[in-house]
Amino acid sequence: MPSESPSLSAADVLAFLDRRRVADSTAPDTEGLRGLYRQAAAVLAALREPEKIHPVGGPGKTNEGLQLLGSELIPATGRRFEGRVMLRPESRRKAIAEMPSPEQRKKALEANPEERRGPLQQELESYLLGKPTPLDGKEPADLENTLQVALWFEGVLTGVPPADDLRLRVARQNLLAPFEAIAGDAIFRGRQTEMDQLRSYVGVLPPAQLLRRFRDRAFKWLQPDALPALSVSGPGGVGKSALIARFTMAECQRSGTASSYPRLLFTGRSRQKSTH
Repeated sequence: MPSESPSLSAADVLAFLDRRRVADSTAPDTEGLRGLYRQAAAVLAALREPEKIHPVGGPGKTNEGLQLLGSELIPATGRRFEGRVMLRPESRRKAIAEMPSPEQRKKALEANPEERRGPLQQELESYLLGKPTPLDGKEPADLENTLQVALWFEGVLTGVPPADDLRLRVARQNLLAPFEAIAGDAIFRGRQTEMDQLRSYVGVLPPAQLLRRFRDRAFKWLQPDALPALSVSGPGGVGKSALIARFTMAECQRSGTASSYPRLLFTGRSRQKSTH
C-alpha cells in the first residue's frame, strides 16, 4: 500500500514561513554590497591587492570585491597608477555621483587606507575632499595628475578644472621646460638692457624700462614695417641661448599662453631673428 504523506498542521506551515522570512532577511544583498565595493574602489586611483579590498562601512571577505566588481575592473597601465587594476571610468563616475558630500567620500577612503599611496592618489583625494591645490606653480608631473582626475570626474566633482584647460597648461609647461633648464630664476640674472632690446625689436610687448618704452613710442613712426634680421652674437658660453630662452619664457608668461611663443620670436611685426 502506498505510504501516506505526512500531514502538516497550520502551526507547522506558519513556523516554516517564519523560518523562510528570517532566511530571506539575512541573505546578502548582492547589488547593495557590489555598490559599496564600487564606492570603495572609486576613491582609489588603483588597487595593488584587489582581492583584499574592503567595502565602504565594513570589512570584506578575500576575493569578494574582486568577484562582485568583475568586469568593472580594468588593468591599471602606467607607473603613476601604482596598482594592478582600477575601476572603469563610467563605474567610477557612477559611484562618485552616489557620494555627493566630502564626508561620504572620506568614509569611502577610510575603507582601504593601505591602498592610498602615490602622488596621483594624493591629487585625487584633494578633489574628493574639496581641498584642491592651486594650479599655478604646479610642476608638469603634478598637472598630469590633475588632468587624470579631470578625465575621471569633470562635471561630476565640484571644482575639477576642464580637461582641455589642463591639456593647454601641460603643453605650455612641456614647451617651456627646456628654457627653464638654462634660464630659470635659479640661473638667470640681470641682462635687463638686452631683454629690452629684444622687446623693442620684436614689438609685441613694450620694454620693461620706462625710459626705453617712451623712446620707442616717440620714434615708432620712424621705424620701417620690416627690419633686417637681428643677430645675437658673442663668444661661446657668454649666454646667448640663455638670453633668448629667458626672453621666450618672460614673454610667454606675460601673455599667459605658449601659443604666442612663435609669434613673439619669429614673426612679430614681420621681423626676423637669428642667433649664432
